[in-house]
Amino acid sequence: MYFAEQQAGGYVSFAFLDISKNTAAMIRIVLISAALGAVLWILILFLVIFLSKRAIVPIAENIEKQRQFITNAGHEIKTPLAVIVSNVDVQELHGGKTKWLDNIRSQALRLSDLTKQMLTLAKMEESGTAAFTSTTFDASQLLEDTVRVFRESASLRGIEVQTEIEPGVLIHFPKEPYQQMTELLMDNAVKYGKENGYISVSLKPERKLIRLSFKNNCDALPDIDPDRLFDRFYRSDSSRSRQSGGSGIGLSVVRAIAEQGGGRARAHFLNDQVIEFEIELQKGKF
Repeated sequence: MYFAEQQAGGYVSFAFLDISKNTAAMIRIVLISAALGAVLWILILFLVIFLSKRAIVPIAENIEKQRQFITNAGHEIKTPLAVIVSNVDVQELHGGKTKWLDNIRSQALRLSDLTKQMLTLAKMEESGTAAFTSTTFDASQLLEDTVRVFRESASLRGIEVQTEIEPGVLIHFPKEPYQQMTELLMDNAVKYGKENGYISVSLKPERKLIRLSFKNNCDALPDIDPDRLFDRFYRSDSSRSRQSGGSGIGLSVVRAIAEQGGGRARAHFLNDQVIEFEIELQKGKF
C-alpha cells in the first residue's frame, strides 16, 4: 500500500507499507475456512444420508405392506364377488327380477370394477415398467373398437360421439393397458358428460409420439385445478358419482398407465364448459 501527498515546491511525498504478509495470511485463512467448510459439508451430507436411510426404512416397509395388502385383499375379494353375481343370476332365473336383486348386482359389479382398478395400480407400483409387455399394434383400430362399444350407452343419454382418428397409426406399447386406458376415458366421458351433449375423440400422430384427446361438455366444471381430477378417489360430486357407478379411481389408472409407458396424461378446462383429457404416448421403435 502507498500514500501520496503534494508538497510545497511541486514535490510529491510517497509513503509505502509492505502488507504482503497480511495478504498472504488472509488468503490462508480463506483457503483453510473453505477447506474446513467443504469437509464439514461432506460429513453432514453423509450423516444426513445415513440417518435418512434409517428413518425411511420403516416408511418404505409400511408402504410395501400396504401394497401387498391391496394386492392380496383384491384377489381374495374377486371370488366372493363372482359368487354373489352368480347367485343373483340363479335367483332371477327362479324368482324373476326384482329391484333388490338389481341393486345387489350393480353394487357387486361396481365393487368388482373398483377391485380390478386397484389391482392394476398395485401391480404397476410393485413391478414398475416390468408390469408392461409392449407389442406393436394398430392404435387407431383399437381406439375405433373402443368408441364403437360405448356409442350405444352414449346414445341412451343423447350424447353424440364425434371422432377424428387418423387411420393406421402404429404404436409400440402394452396393448391391454392401452385398451383399458381408452375404455376408462370413454366410460368417464359417457358417465359424466352432459346429457344431449357431445364427446369428441381424436388420435393424431406427431414426430415421436401420438396424441389422444377425449373432450366432452359438462353441466358445470369443478372449481379446482384440473390436475386434481387424477387424484385417487377424487369426486367433484360424490352422490352423482355413486349414482353413475363411478369408483373415483379410473383416472388415476389412466395416468399411471400413461406414465409407466413413458407418456403423460393431462386435463384441461376449455371454454363452453368443456373438459379435455389429453394423453401423450411414445410411439417407440419399430
